[in-house]
Amino acid sequence: MTRRLLGVFAHPDDESFGPAGTLAVHSAAGVDVHIATMTDGAAGAPAAGFPEGDELAVVRRSELRAAARHLGATLHHFAHRDSGFTGDLRNQDPRAFINVDPVHVTDQLVALIRDVRPDVVVTHDEQGGYHHPDHIRCHQVVRAAFDAASDPTRFVDRGTPFAPSRLYSETTSNRWVKVATRLMRLVGRDPTRFGVNGDVDLTRVGMDPARITTRIDVRRGWPAKQAAAACHVSQRGDVGPITRVPAWLLARMLPSELFIREVPAPWPGLRERSLFV
Repeated sequence: MTRRLLGVFAHPDDESFGPAGTLAVHSAAGVDVHIATMTDGAAGAPAAGFPEGDELAVVRRSELRAAARHLGATLHHFAHRDSGFTGDLRNQDPRAFINVDPVHVTDQLVALIRDVRPDVVVTHDEQGGYHHPDHIRCHQVVRAAFDAASDPTRFVDRGTPFAPSRLYSETTSNRWVKVATRLMRLVGRDPTRFGVNGDVDLTRVGMDPARITTRIDVRRGWPAKQAAAACHVSQRGDVGPITRVPAWLLARMLPSELFIREVPAPWPGLRERSLFV
């Protein structure tokens, strides 16, 4: 019987710069891996020489297709309008993902879950990784759809009810983030103004390690993860540190990707090495 894994992410590139190692190792092991991307990526800050807005969205969709091939995944793209980071004026656009009726998005995801019938669903954590509004909304609607997909009284025209076995949030430990912020301050850099646009506050990134339930060994997935990240050229994937460091070294430095098990509810001290039962 084929096992299925569905990853639901906010933007084109979240699959590659997020849990791509996990997606890759499962695909290589014969799991039927699916990636759903909720937005068009039009609000991303492109590298030099790339267009913006609708033209950028076309580029990013092409990059996403290429990345999915490297990860051995089937792609589902909903293409809601990308929202900007907190305070971005583009967030006032009624088409922005954060402004779309969450019931409508839940309906779309229920239909997808009932069609794909995944054993495991993976999405962003409740903080959206680095508090991006689209990531947070993605977590919320995935959780709602996960709960609704098995209920025969809800979204009755969206296929046969189906209950995935597990729901996970991909996450980062704040232990290493705290070390990084200290080092940044030592060299005179402001950790509250991190990222290409200086709008990420690293001091707020990451989860308490006690909440992390699951570590997936992704050492064999690093080559595929690097190849997928390199596809996102418009988002500087071809020149980022993930593509400059040899895969064997990254496998030693970062052998695992981290998750919080949301469903079934974990017990204190739970430590897993697999997303599947």
